[in-house]
Amino acid sequence: MKIDPPVLKVLFVCLGNICRSPVAEAIFRQLLKGKGWDPHVQVDSAGTSSYHQGMPADPRTRETGKARGYNVTSLSRPLIESDFWEFDFILTMDRKNLEDCLAVKPQGSPALVLPVTQFCRTHRVSDVPDPYHKAADGFELVMDILEDALSEFCNHLEKAPATGTTARLASKMEIKKKLGLAQE
Repeated sequence: MKIDPPVLKVLFVCLGNICRSPVAEAIFRQLLKGKGWDPHVQVDSAGTSSYHQGMPADPRTRETGKARGYNVTSLSRPLIESDFWEFDFILTMDRKNLEDCLAVKPQGSPALVLPVTQFCRTHRVSDVPDPYHKAADGFELVMDILEDALSEFCNHLEKAPATGTTARLASKMEIKKKLGLAQE
């Protein structure tokens, strides 16, 4: 049986890749699975630093995710130059992550680097706050914001024109145009 390559590749980025971006990855994977899109979309997460490279997500992230039905299994890794060539979307958790990504993005690389919060419908925030030094309710807030943003991101992807794939994800450029994000 021939396995088609992913149609779309999405990378989530935070500082250490142990709190926000791994749970964004888990939430997005679950949303994709619910829509039957998981075979068509590659999802990963990374950090702008390598402080926690190779480590699993913070236990509080895993526990809060598990309580909501998410399986947070990724291991921390740093953002690398090839990510900007491999991924279509790099969604950042806060302004500093966005600035850090844009500062190292190779000229001409096709990845669209965007704040994930730009897709929020109910939460009026510019950043997903880093819960690392906060109480458990900080992790709940992170998940609330990410569930909002990623549900809407899926809605935008769903509106992209279909060209024969069940997931309606066949044309990366059409998706980018539909989102109003095509970059020169």
